[in-house]
Amino acid sequence: MRCRNRSKMRKTIFFLLCLFSCASLSAQDSLQPIKKNSLFLEFCGNGVEPNNGWHDPGEHFSINYDRLLHTGKSVKTSFRIGTNMPVGNLINSGKNSHIMLAMLNVLVGKKNLYGEFGAGGELIFVNANYSRAYGAFTTVIGLRYINSDHKFILRLGLTPTLGIVAGSLYAGSLFGISIGYNF
Repeated sequence: MRCRNRSKMRKTIFFLLCLFSCASLSAQDSLQPIKKNSLFLEFCGNGVEPNNGWHDPGEHFSINYDRLLHTGKSVKTSFRIGTNMPVGNLINSGKNSHIMLAMLNVLVGKKNLYGEFGAGGELIFVNANYSRAYGAFTTVIGLRYINSDHKFILRLGLTPTLGIVAGSLYAGSLFGISIGYNF
């Protein structure tokens, strides 16, 4: 009789250990800490001059840093800064522009997919020696995918921009795609 009780007890302990270890593993997945910093490369999005043509491919990319400020269950806010990569300024001596941007974004969603809505400003230098500049209002309406381990991000978005250059209205919109890393 005593031997049977030991066998039952061992089976019960084994079962409880398996149950707790499985629960612990699933809790670790659901409680994965959110990484608050992102660095991403964007093609044809914010920080790119929509009406500039294609004479410098470097102007159609921007590098951006994004920091999550508030991380609620389904709504998050972030602040973003970025700049385009004006390769042509070095080669073409002043034919291309250099853009710096700052934006505030709201992310709405759960798990891995978020709707992204943001607005901010751009400072656009129109020549290599930075003697002429103008400002623009820029927005983003898009999607942000963050993979399950919160390291890789993919962003797609429409990026309308509006500004005034030398007394003329400057307006344009691009469809941007970004690939980045969370840390």
